Amino acid sequence: MLYAPAVDVRDATSADGRSSLRSLAANKIAVIAVALPAVVYLATLLPGPGHSGDSAEIGICARFLAVPHATGYPLYVLIVHGLWRLLPVSPALAANLFSAICAVLALAVTWRLLGALGVARPAALAATWALAASPTFWEHAIVAEVYALHVFLLALVSLLFIRFAERRDDRSFYGACFVYALSFGNHLLMVTLLPAVVVLVLWVKPRAFLEPRRVLAVAAIVALCAAQYGLLLLRGADGAAPYRGAPINGLGDLLQFVTGATYRDQMFAFSARSLWLERLPRYLETALYELAPLAFFAPVGIAALGRTPANAFLVLAFLGNLGFALSYDISDIQTYLMPNHALGAIFLGVGLDRVLRPLASGSPRLARGVLGLAVASPLVLGLLRAPRVVAESGRDAAVRAQALLADLRPGSIVIAEYPNYELMLYYRLVEKRAPTGPFVAHEALDLGDVVAYLRDGKPLELPQLGTRLPPGYELFSEKLFAPRRYEQAGLSIEPWHHDLYRIRYSGAGR
Repeated sequence: MLYAPAVDVRDATSADGRSSLRSLAANKIAVIAVALPAVVYLATLLPGPGHSGDSAEIGICARFLAVPHATGYPLYVLIVHGLWRLLPVSPALAANLFSAICAVLALAVTWRLLGALGVARPAALAATWALAASPTFWEHAIVAEVYALHVFLLALVSLLFIRFAERRDDRSFYGACFVYALSFGNHLLMVTLLPAVVVLVLWVKPRAFLEPRRVLAVAAIVALCAAQYGLLLLRGADGAAPYRGAPINGLGDLLQFVTGATYRDQMFAFSARSLWLERLPRYLETALYELAPLAFFAPVGIAALGRTPANAFLVLAFLGNLGFALSYDISDIQTYLMPNHALGAIFLGVGLDRVLRPLASGSPRLARGVLGLAVASPLVLGLLRAPRVVAESGRDAAVRAQALLADLRPGSIVIAEYPNYELMLYYRLVEKRAPTGPFVAHEALDLGDVVAYLRDGKPLELPQLGTRLPPGYELFSEKLFAPRRYEQAGLSIEPWHHDLYRIRYSGAGR
């Protein structure tokens, strides 16, 4: 009984229904596996805007069906907008709640995937809770970000393709292709899964890509899912929405935007030596922290799965994401490693199960002890980590933005740094606080444009808002990155309230 499968992957039913009742009772543990994290996520859910500038931007875009920063995330924006329409909550809270829903769904699919790999329920419970209590996963389950949905879609694609490998049925294949194509509208990181998909399909059906009907069907699925990018064309055009991460006025702009052209210099930015000696050890340290202490079972799980299509798929998915994440020069690399933590939880579940099986037959008491520690450790670590996770969810991030809006009067412009820029815009555009001012400009505003505005009386362009401001507004800056440049340009800098600086043209520049 200890090693009953987590899920009957063939969905068999009994003639008299008694087996179904027993299965229902046995699967109460599956409800526990996802219900407890769901309660924790709701209890720690961020109640409004906060966390980061990206989260505030999501709230803006969900309200107005607008376009966030590249790569646009149309699937995420469309779903959150629909959820906000259905619920009597703010767009920010709707986005936070959607992340919690996606995280719980990701755990549920992880549970089923472990069952498909033959993992017993207790070991599957330990692995599912290890992922649920992983600090980065937990943090992104309670704030407005795209990564909880990304992990859910990754887990679902993996489950469907592994079912296809087992059953060799077209229903699983086309379902997997549909979810995979759709997932690109949430995050382009899904491209790292492509080698795993190709290898598994060729392993199961070597001539799959030579079958005209199959190729045409997949092409039709891709075309259908690509329709979601129409949102970016419609709402990224000039004057189409009160906010846009970048102008999208044609297919050329769209292609550059959705492929992350602005980030290409950050991709593959490290040498092989740096990847091997610096980046990889840092990842291993991170993995131990995220999935401790069960992470040590993951290599056992990889070895136990052996030479199977499922293992080839999961390992290639893991390596593809890891290789890209480690070579990407970005400050919040933890979010890009979330897929690796999710796949690591699957491997550790398999490894724990394979360790416990011989112990259960040879030394049941020892097996129960190891299992008890494995199940309890995520709970204990979760309790210890909760204060830090809640703090890092950014509940206080919006306080300064609200103070700035309350202090600055109409007839002013504030050049704000990220994330205050997006938070101030959220309060101004969505919640209509200070609807007549101040205007908020991005910190990337060109200094030459500032000089032309103050000295020459030229209008000031705010491209993300589609606004041209006439001369006459007082200008403030939240942070001066190069004050010497301001002085050389003939601008005077005067300290003001809330660490703001009033900027004027003095004519003393050179």
